Amino acid sequence: MKKLVLIAVAMMSFALGCGGGGEKPGMTADNPLEIKMVRPWSTAAGSIKLFYLPFIERVNKATEGRVIFTDFGGPEVAPAFEQFRPLLENQFQALYTHASYMQEFTAIGTAGDYVKGGWDVRAECGLISSVQEAYAAKGTHFLGPNVGAGYKIYLADEITSPDLSGLKIRSSGVYDPFIKALGGVATRIPFPEIYTSLEKGIIDGAAYASSGAHRGSWYNIVNYWVDDELGNGGGTGIHFNQKTWDAIPDDMKKVIEDLYEEMAKANMANSVADSQQTDEKMRGEGTIGIKFDAAGMKKWQDTWYTEGKKAFVDSDPDYGQSVGAAMECVKAKQG
Repeated sequence: MKKLVLIAVAMMSFALGCGGGGEKPGMTADNPLEIKMVRPWSTAAGSIKLFYLPFIERVNKATEGRVIFTDFGGPEVAPAFEQFRPLLENQFQALYTHASYMQEFTAIGTAGDYVKGGWDVRAECGLISSVQEAYAAKGTHFLGPNVGAGYKIYLADEITSPDLSGLKIRSSGVYDPFIKALGGVATRIPFPEIYTSLEKGIIDGAAYASSGAHRGSWYNIVNYWVDDELGNGGGTGIHFNQKTWDAIPDDMKKVIEDLYEEMAKANMANSVADSQQTDEKMRGEGTIGIKFDAAGMKKWQDTWYTEGKKAFVDSDPDYGQSVGAAMECVKAKQG
């Protein structure tokens, strides 16, 4: 009997030493939890250079080697609009993307684009937590929005009222309800092809983040933009495969979340300043900012909010009510 007990103890010790209930990855730097993260854009994109890559660098330092993020690649890994499924399948463990790129599964995260305001008011109104709940139902943990400056419409020819009738406007999806409601034709074109499409007259304009036009030399191929920006960029953020997030030690989760929130808040301030500088530089190149009268600008802004909310939030049978209520709260506080 004694011999059997000794054998059992030895087998348990062997199992523990081989990982059968032993130390989980991420508990120490000697046994790190490795996370491959994918992005929808090239490393030349502003959001990747200024947020995504610095986040990886800073979080790897902050976790002291216990959790290691690596940039696994961009559209060459999977096209931007097809990256959510392989995340769910754990082909990679984290994804930095925009909510409009995952409409096959849910578009609820675009709610963050249709309101103005930074991280704090979104958290206070429950917009961040309600969107996180919606994504959790799909199998991911969403860290929250990387809030930035809003969006603008860049045009080859001038418009004098909020009317896009007959104009083909480049869209990534989040702009579709707005463009269509104002009579335009939303045209899906990947970011790298926007310049050429404008140059050749394939499209009449492009909807894009308000801070990228000058870096892209768009002043060579557009003559106007509507001066007042739409919403704030709040649909982009980092998603984790839920099982991966659950495997991260709790103290490391807090490190990651705190760092992300800090960087997202800083990005808001930097992005707004960048947007203002972009406008100044575009004007310096001879491009003209269009200003509508008060009624026209109200229609421009109201259409952005109302049509986006109706298309992507109110239509969600499970989370549309909670996310929509949070949007209304933010709008009431921010105007």
